[in-house]
Amino acid sequence: MSWIKPDSVQKYTDIVTMYDAVDILHDRDFQRRFNGFFRVRRNAEWQGHFYSTFAKYKNKNTIPTYRQILTDIYNKTNRVEKSFASKALHMLDKNLPILDSIVIKNLGLKDTTGRIKDPQQKIDRACALYEDIKSKIYAYRDSPNGQKRIQEFKDAMGKDILAHVTPTKIIDFYFWGN
Repeated sequence: MSWIKPDSVQKYTDIVTMYDAVDILHDRDFQRRFNGFFRVRRNAEWQGHFYSTFAKYKNKNTIPTYRQILTDIYNKTNRVEKSFASKALHMLDKNLPILDSIVIKNLGLKDTTGRIKDPQQKIDRACALYEDIKSKIYAYRDSPNGQKRIQEFKDAMGKDILAHVTPTKIIDFYFWGN
């Protein structure tokens, strides 16, 4: 299937495997891989704030809400980082989807957060968008077409890969790569 990109899937599973085994705040190899795969193109200061927020929740062994992690990142960086918040949240709970511009487009949604100046309103709109993405991803995942995509992925990838990729992530791969 053209939407299944084995190299990307392998990079993702490498990150997932590392995530469980390393101190994400200090492990530069993990951060380099995460930054490369998830396209983190921010300066070292921003990354320090991002990884400290991310590590705080990993170390607490708690899953924050999207709003909590988005607000925490905003409070440290003064930026509403809706996509990066969802990527950190996904690593904390692999059953949560990722908010990404390609996925937004392929789901037929519109991201209007760029027009908003007030940070709290931008956070509110980002949270509403994330809920829309979750709803659409979960509905597709549970549909006959979603189940077909999941089976295609399972047929194409090895058991080692499948141990690290949830059905939600498979559908995310579908909307990201299709």
